[in-house]
Parts: sequence; structure tokens; C-alpha cells
Amino acid sequence: MSLSLYLAKHFRKSPDRRKHVSSLGANIASFGVMLGLCVMLVSVAIVMGFKKEIRGKVIGFGANIHVVNADMTQNPSLLPLVIDSVFISKIKNTQGVTHVQKVSQKNGIIKTDNDFSGVTFKGVGNDYDTSFLSSAIVKGTIPHYNNNEKGFPLDIIISNTLSQKLNLEVGDKVYSYFFDNDLKMRRFTVSGIYETHLSQFDYAIVFANINTINQLNGWKQGDCSVVEISVKDFDDTEEIADKIALNKPVKADKNGCFVAVYSVGELFSSIFDWLSLLDLNIWIILVLMACVCCFTTTSGLLIQILDKTSIIGLLKALGAGNRLLKQTFGWFGVYVVGRGILFGNVLGLSLCYIQYNYHIIGLNATNYYVDYVPIAIDGVVIMSLNIATTILCFFMLGLPTLIVSRISPTKALRFD
Repeated sequence: MSLSLYLAKHFRKSPDRRKHVSSLGANIASFGVMLGLCVMLVSVAIVMGFKKEIRGKVIGFGANIHVVNADMTQNPSLLPLVIDSVFISKIKNTQGVTHVQKVSQKNGIIKTDNDFSGVTFKGVGNDYDTSFLSSAIVKGTIPHYNNNEKGFPLDIIISNTLSQKLNLEVGDKVYSYFFDNDLKMRRFTVSGIYETHLSQFDYAIVFANINTINQLNGWKQGDCSVVEISVKDFDDTEEIADKIALNKPVKADKNGCFVAVYSVGELFSSIFDWLSLLDLNIWIILVLMACVCCFTTTSGLLIQILDKTSIIGLLKALGAGNRLLKQTFGWFGVYVVGRGILFGNVLGLSLCYIQYNYHIIGLNATNYYVDYVPIAIDGVVIMSLNIATTILCFFMLGLPTLIVSRISPTKALRFD
């Protein structure tokens, strides 16, 4: 064992606890590191959880990429999207694309005896990925929508928001009205009720059979308003959208419309801009907590050095050099920082685990889109925070040790 390490252990375990100054300084430093790292871990986990949860809901409603008629974004039920099998094949073969589905849309009104609501009917078929919808269903079931059925059922899935507003339950019959050149009416059966807490979707989206919507639009079987494309990694959405846009038809279709490609970030920019603001908040928290770690580490080690001034003077009088003493207090700092990082990880990850599994802290879903604080834990992020905190604290440890070289043995021996 090196002499510097031996002295550091002696300082830490020394029975001389006059006024407990050294012990208090070490505990304050460890507590500061623990608190800072814990807050950083929890804050990052919450922000990542929010982004993952809300982003997943938005993508669940509309996939990562939309292919539409460029002129039909305001009213997608006027003309169908004319898209050939060659372009569809190119989309499916694009690297990173995991699923392609056709969707038809129609604006209409759902009316009961006491109330009504304007909604957008989203027609889906057997190629529609129902994994998100299945996770959001709170009552009833998802009907079997088949693109090829001739006698298609008039079953719909409404949100819990509409269910409460219109006083509808699973199995209820409800009339819907559609206005184009003439009035059309259909009587639907509520097959399921979903809930996502995304008000702008829950108030507006009703799921129905794609054949029903195509019939209401006066389109042929197999037509659609939108081709929705899911990708494997959200971070690659913009890049894949650009690749698909390069392969789109450059000429207008038979209806005089051009094909346009939009990413989910472009279609729902307000939501994603709000999520981007969370990144700024987390950086502010990280900077503040880093300052806490630096301040407490520096002050804790400084207290230790000042408390041991007489011992430092004695060691210098016996021939100890500044390098040995700096290494000694460096080892002591390693103990202080290491203890803080260890307990910071234990506390922070424990809080994240409890919230992730038991949802103890709730939220107002109307304002935050979720009814509990979401948590997302990423091993790479946790490791990065630990490494950054460790490097920063060790860097700050070098500042107090500079005082050691300025302590005079003759003055230090009279320090008490």
C-alpha cells in the first residue's frame, strides 16, 4: 500500500473527531455529489419518458411518415391518393421501413339525441398495425376490418372523451352524417372505446372500416387518402422521409395532384416543438446540479485540508513533499466522490424503478397528455452521466489540493 493511500485512510478513520469538522465536511461533499447525481438521473429519466410516451402516442395515431396528395392536406376526402405498386414497393424496400399501411379519411358529425360532435373518421383495413390501438383500448374490442370484404360491418372505435361527451357505451348505435355535394348518413355500432389523453386526437379521431370510408367518398375499393409508413428508429425518420421523397412520382397524377411526403414532426410540429423545450429544461437542471457537485466537492475537501493543517505541517517537517500530500488528499477525495456517486446511483435508480413500476406520482392528463410521470431508463445515458460527473468532480478536487503546497510547516505547527 502506498504511503499516500495509507494516510488518506488514516485521515478518514482517525479517532480524532474534534468538533467533527472533518467528518462533517466529507459527509457534506458526499451528500452533494449524491444529491446532484440523483437529481440528474431522475430528471433525464423523466424527460426521456415524456418524450418517448408522447412521441409513441403521436406515431401510434399516424405512423412516422405520411404520403399524401400535396393539394389535399386540408380535405383528404376529395380525391384519392393515386399511387402505383412500383412506388409502394420502393417504400417497403427502403432501409429502416418496418410497415406500410393505407388509410382513408372522411370528416363527419356523430349525433345523439342530446349532443353532437364533429370528428374525422379514419378508415383502416387488415393491413393496419393495431398494436398501439390495442394498448389504448379501455372498453370493448377492435373489430376485424378487412379491405376485401364486400359486406363490411359498420363498427367504429371512439375515444373515451367522445364516449363521455355523447354518453355512448360499447354496443350503442349512433348516427353519423357526412356533407359533400349531398347529405349521407350511416348508423354505426360502437365496438370499442380507446383513451390516449392526447386531446387533439381523442376529440377528433374515430376508427372505422376503410371500405365504409371509401364508399362514402365515392372511391373504389383499394383507394386511400394516406399511405402511412412506420420506421424502425425514430431518429432516422427525417432521413427516410427524404429518401422516399426522392423516389416519388414527379408528374401529376390523373387527377392533377402531386404526391407529397411529410414526417410526423412536420405534421404535428406544435407537439414536437413542446418536447424540444424539455431538452432546454434538462440542460438547465444538469448545469445546476453539476455546480452543486463541484461546490460541495471542493468545499468538503477544503474543510478537510484546513482541519488537517497542523498534521500537514508536521508531515512536511518530517520530509513529506507537496506531491505526497496532494496524492493523499486526492485519495481522500476519491473516497468522498466515490461514496457520493454510489449512493446517488442507488437512490436515483431506485426512485426511477419505483415510479416506472408503480406510477406513484400522478399528473393531470389534460395538461401533460399522460396521467402519471413517465420514466425511461437508458444504460448509455446513465453511464454518460456517471462518467461526466466523475470527471468533473475529480477535476474540481485538484483546486483545493493546491493549498497544500502553500502551507508552511512553521506556521502550520502553531495553527491550533
